[in-house]
Amino acid sequence: MHKSELDTIGIIGVGNMGGAILSQSLEHKKQNFIIVEKDKLKEAFACMTYRVRAAKDISDLTHKAGVIIIAVKPQDIDVVLEGLSKGIQSLRNPDILIISIAAGIKTEYIEAKILDKVRVIRAMPNMPSAIGEGITALVKGRFATEKDLKTVERIFKTLGETITLSKEGLIDVVTAISGSGPAYMFFIFSSILNMAKALGLDSKSANKLIYNTVIGSMDMLKKNKFDAKTLISKVASKGGTTEAALKVFNERGLEMILVDAIRSAHRRSKELSRA
Repeated sequence: MHKSELDTIGIIGVGNMGGAILSQSLEHKKQNFIIVEKDKLKEAFACMTYRVRAAKDISDLTHKAGVIIIAVKPQDIDVVLEGLSKGIQSLRNPDILIISIAAGIKTEYIEAKILDKVRVIRAMPNMPSAIGEGITALVKGRFATEKDLKTVERIFKTLGETITLSKEGLIDVVTAISGSGPAYMFFIFSSILNMAKALGLDSKSANKLIYNTVIGSMDMLKKNKFDAKTLISKVASKGGTTEAALKVFNERGLEMILVDAIRSAHRRSKELSRA
């Protein structure tokens, strides 16, 4: 494999997340990409939109890219791994890094299906990655190196922030927190919006008020070292409106509702994992 091929990133699957990687990387003018997509109309659209080329198939992709991102649904993983195994084993000196964002598929499963000692890093990006405001959790497989991790960090930095996990089991926690987290935020936003309109505010004003309140609060939280408890006390003056609202939260057990919801998401993530 030539140096130019080592510098090329292959993407298998150009759905939501595969497309986000292409879009954000193109915007930042980084990397050369080559893709494979089973839906040939979608593949042609991606090639035209993101100005990338397509490999003939997954096996061919292994001869043209030094880094390959698996961005398919879990039910499609075995066909993908079969193609990767065939391609990699046909190489004289295979030097390929595999990155998987396939939900629930563990690195050891990929290692066992492809080739002994294949380098695999698992990535868990979240929905805001599509607009460059996401966060991606990364964890190494048994044979991946620190250098590999740096390579993957550079790729996913175009989608937002990254964190590195010490062990793969924590991916299920990440799934329940940041993977599902955007839906929690949208649910809360929608609930507040509905009440704002019920109390007489028009949609445009209510949207702007809630959005800026959320964004401003998160920025303030970050600037105050994530000390939420202190900030709550500064907003909630004794006998005031905020205290009245917080009293309802406590009486109805809002904290335990959130805890139970996240625990349920975590449990389901573990159930869906495939080793």
